[in-house]
Amino acid sequence: MTREIQAWIQPEDPAAAAPDRLPCWLLERPGQAMAYGIPVDPLAEGAPRAKLALHGSGPTVDPETVDRAVHPAEIAALQALAGSSLPGLPGPVVDAKVCLYTMTPDEHFILDRVPGMDRAFFAAGLSGHGFKLAPALGQALADLALDGRTALPVGFLRLDRLAL
Repeated sequence: MTREIQAWIQPEDPAAAAPDRLPCWLLERPGQAMAYGIPVDPLAEGAPRAKLALHGSGPTVDPETVDRAVHPAEIAALQALAGSSLPGLPGPVVDAKVCLYTMTPDEHFILDRVPGMDRAFFAAGLSGHGFKLAPALGQALADLALDGRTALPVGFLRLDRLAL
């Protein structure tokens, strides 16, 4: 499990961070952690905010003892990223949170039968982005539980691929 920081920035130019100009994005940076974000929600109340975070770059932690405080250096790093790579996104950080990633060694989910149970299936190790694939994961799990098979290409997500 890793400790990750996600932040919400009030962009200097909200129109530049709107969905039609800056959709959901993932930025690969050679030799550095990937960054991702979500544009300003045009339907949200209050000041416009866009989400910005790094993907899977944090330290390995114990969930019982993890530092849940967001530190100034972490905020500064995200603001520097916004300023250098994302036109229109620089601005003050208005909120930030610590989140925890559960991630398998190969960074793919686990989607499989619960060992020893015929009709119980699970998904795990969603690496901080399982919510984006929840409809497909739910469909695959329902298919497997009800029919014992699915047409979705999930075989590569089996538990037995990992040496546990």
